[in-house]
Amino acid sequence: MVCLCREMLIINYNRSLKYLFWYLLRIFTLNKPLTHMKGNHTILFGDVLDFGHLIQSYGDKADELKNRHKSIVHTLVERYDGHLLDFFTDSTKAVFKDTSNAIHCARELINKFSIEPRIPYRVSLNYGFVEYGDEGIFGKPAEVTSRLLKITSEGSVLCTQNLMGQLGENSNIQLQHIGSTFLKDIEEPQEVYCLAEEGMYIPSQYELIEKTKKKNSIAVLPFQNSSSEKELDYICEGIAEEIIDTLTNSKELFVTARSSSFMLKQQDLSLLDVSKKLNVSYIVDGVIRKKFDSYRIAFQLIDCSTGYNVVSETFEVTFDKLYNTEKEISRAIIQYFSKDESVELVEEEVYIDPKAYSYYLKGRHLTFQWKKDAALQAIAYYKNALEIVPNYAIAFSGLSICNVHCALSGFIEYPIAIQDAIQYADKSIEADPNRYEGYIAKALASFWKGYWYVPDFEENVEKALALNPSDAEIRMFNAMLYLLRDRDLEKAEIELKLAYELDPYSNMVIIRLGLVQYLKRDYHAAYNTFTILLKDKEYRAYTSIRLAWCCLMMGDYDKALIHLKDENKDYEYYNMVLGTYLVIYTNKKDEEGFFKYRDIIESLPETDLTY
Repeated sequence: MVCLCREMLIINYNRSLKYLFWYLLRIFTLNKPLTHMKGNHTILFGDVLDFGHLIQSYGDKADELKNRHKSIVHTLVERYDGHLLDFFTDSTKAVFKDTSNAIHCARELINKFSIEPRIPYRVSLNYGFVEYGDEGIFGKPAEVTSRLLKITSEGSVLCTQNLMGQLGENSNIQLQHIGSTFLKDIEEPQEVYCLAEEGMYIPSQYELIEKTKKKNSIAVLPFQNSSSEKELDYICEGIAEEIIDTLTNSKELFVTARSSSFMLKQQDLSLLDVSKKLNVSYIVDGVIRKKFDSYRIAFQLIDCSTGYNVVSETFEVTFDKLYNTEKEISRAIIQYFSKDESVELVEEEVYIDPKAYSYYLKGRHLTFQWKKDAALQAIAYYKNALEIVPNYAIAFSGLSICNVHCALSGFIEYPIAIQDAIQYADKSIEADPNRYEGYIAKALASFWKGYWYVPDFEENVEKALALNPSDAEIRMFNAMLYLLRDRDLEKAEIELKLAYELDPYSNMVIIRLGLVQYLKRDYHAAYNTFTILLKDKEYRAYTSIRLAWCCLMMGDYDKALIHLKDENKDYEYYNMVLGTYLVIYTNKKDEEGFFKYRDIIESLPETDLTY
């Protein structure tokens, strides 16, 4: 907290110096009064690419280029009723009350600067609440506009989803959806559109993603089983999981969570397509082949920007050396990015006993299948491992998490399974207090027993976070801690956005992020987040209700009805759908619709009236 306060003081101090500079500049040079305004506006940022090199190439005619740039910008911003906030020799910042005017201004800027002598220009547009005046423009929408400009190509006008929402249905402006991408220092992904009129450059989604990837972002795919033995699949997944766990401890790497990288592997995508969907710069892929009692393991670290292997190696080992082979692979990957980091090989018998490790990997493999038979068999495998190595920490944590799953799914009587989960988590922590799995298992079990409000839950979340800050599930729990303990929606949202970036295909993360945004009354953001779930048929019904409520709170009742129109009685959320209809027609002051759904709800069994 002290460090955070100190950092905030430094930021505010630097900002104060900036304000002071602008104040003195206005008072002593321009002699204009300071103004300060705020409100919802369309924001236009534009700049000249590689301005320094361009000026050098123009030589004695550089002043002509500068004057032409200035004249065109001032003329067009004024023509389309914009307010020019900042103009420098290479960049422009302006705001507009009318979104269409801003787009027309952006289009003409590109067209004018494309005429010889050409000026390589680009523009980004966004809409939202900003504060602006002589000292500059501030607010998150302005930050998004600035970051979007950084990935815009020459001759392009890129726009956000927020701006799209301001255009009427009858607008004749042609905008093409490019896709979703992350922007630097912006937590949530942005849906990007491009002005698609004659003479405009339209980038591909891949082009945008390549510009926004984190430098050392990496996804580890489950290794391929090239043997005829189907049972070898559990080793292929287990090796990849252990590599993920080791890599997340590196300060140099941003590692995609298991659930997202493993799910995409099942979709039979090319490595390039996987890198696009996960927005990563590197992918770890591998093959395992069993021959008699030995295992041949080959892996490769692939640079997705070139498609070339940058690290690759092959190992020939017996089963009892598999664990250390994973560590050797992790060490080779980490040292590619940072020569200073190292990964210790583990020699203790507790981790490398071949039979115990085999049972652990089988249990881990079945745990994530989320089926009753698989879960019960996973518990049996974990117990088999513990019979061989009584102090096997990760087997205890696996048992704990599996029991929580069985409790929530009704596979085992709830109180018994949760109590067992807590006891196994305690044993995992006791066996090895330096592994994060035991703490997250204890936090998970405590949460579902109802202990989320006591120090026990808080302590275990914080210890797990300290040991593995790059785990999406831990980040999600930390968000719950902020929400339930502190009632701090802002911090909860930040944690969930980070969890989403780590695990972009986790429905649980997406649902919680959408709910927090809804609670913040940021209904537009919540709507965009819940929309991500529409791709999953299992969550489509739930998502339709959430989207309808977002539209309802934004006052768009007709759009809310559209999200509900396909629902029917065969579906478990039917009563919630009826209740939502009732609220919508109440707000629309539609008596016919109101009485229709009131009568349907009153005809339901009494037990259902809570909906």
